[in-house]
Amino acid sequence: MNTRRNLIDHIIVIVLFLSILSLFLEYGIPQTKIISLVIGVLDYFIIILFVTETIIRIIRVEKKLLYIKNTLFDHLLLLVILVLFIYTRYQRYISGGADIHRLSTNIILIRNIFSVLKILGRMKRLNAYIKSVSRHPAQTIAISFIIIILIGTIFLMLSISTADKSHLGFINALFTATSAVCVTGLIVVDTATKFSLFGKIIIMILIQIGGLGIMILSYFGAFVIGRRISLEDKIALSFLLNEQDIQKISSTITKIILFTFGIELVGAMILFGDFNDLFGDNYTAAFFSIFHAISAFCNAGFALFTDNLVYFKSNISLNFVITGLIILGGISFSVIFNLIENFKTNLETNIFSRRIRKSKLTLNTKVVVIAFGILIITGMLLIYGIEHRHNLIQYDLKTQYLAAFFQ
Repeated sequence: MNTRRNLIDHIIVIVLFLSILSLFLEYGIPQTKIISLVIGVLDYFIIILFVTETIIRIIRVEKKLLYIKNTLFDHLLLLVILVLFIYTRYQRYISGGADIHRLSTNIILIRNIFSVLKILGRMKRLNAYIKSVSRHPAQTIAISFIIIILIGTIFLMLSISTADKSHLGFINALFTATSAVCVTGLIVVDTATKFSLFGKIIIMILIQIGGLGIMILSYFGAFVIGRRISLEDKIALSFLLNEQDIQKISSTITKIILFTFGIELVGAMILFGDFNDLFGDNYTAAFFSIFHAISAFCNAGFALFTDNLVYFKSNISLNFVITGLIILGGISFSVIFNLIENFKTNLETNIFSRRIRKSKLTLNTKVVVIAFGILIITGMLLIYGIEHRHNLIQYDLKTQYLAAFFQ
């Protein structure tokens, strides 16, 4: 029994890596006859492994019909993958037209998404395999980020994700997804013009996941639906949050989620006025407000304008909202919660009970707040002092100070 389980675990991992390799060969490098042949072989091998894994599972159970009934969705997923595989392999004989290549591209990508869904459907077995390889929480966190990046890459490669309905290459999609999840703000294509609304939404979701962390979001989702979390998951989360008391994990994550969404919502509501004046379209203004609020709070650096936010260099409200979100997102949740708790306690004791109470800010909070203040003020003055007669000379005094402060 253990041998069969290990065999299934190995098959799942092999399929995952072969799917990624096939995707890279399909879109990441120039196509040649040899590359096309290798892709064809890989696709056949992936399908064979999928079918083999399913057959092994059916053989090893005693009540086969009951097992098939209970795993009907999984088998329907395999059927869809098989149909899409047959269609992409033999589409020249099935349909003919000018858009065959584009249709094939979309079908292949959709097939890969279904393959990822099927693999994720086996995540318990995949997770068991990963845990057998590594027990360290840091590596579990890294693996979760890699999986999200790969899923984001596939979505960004869909033609629906681009404004001109052409597929984005594997390398560019991988770079964009990685930059979004890891909130670096680096881009290789213009976010404003290259991506459609769907593509921009995918990038926004990846930024939010990267800013909060996939494990935090997963834990919160499980907490909302009432599912119990294993001790190993709690240990990994305590490692991620630097929280020593495992019993406080639930309350800490709930506060993080609510604070994040609350701050982003407030920021988006304030930004809405500026974007509504610019676009005159409530829906467009609302999306731009939400996107930039999330991007700013998560320190992602992505913007939906070709010149980033240069157009708003003289806009006082937008500059202060964006910089405020960046600062709040950068000083860490522990500092923010300590400041809020200290403020509430001081308010309750000094005002309502009329007793004087000294501040009980942690050393970490004091260091972070003082360091941030010094860096921002000295940085602004240095940039203004160096650039006010060079790059900033063409702007009025207000814009010069705003630009220096924003940098």
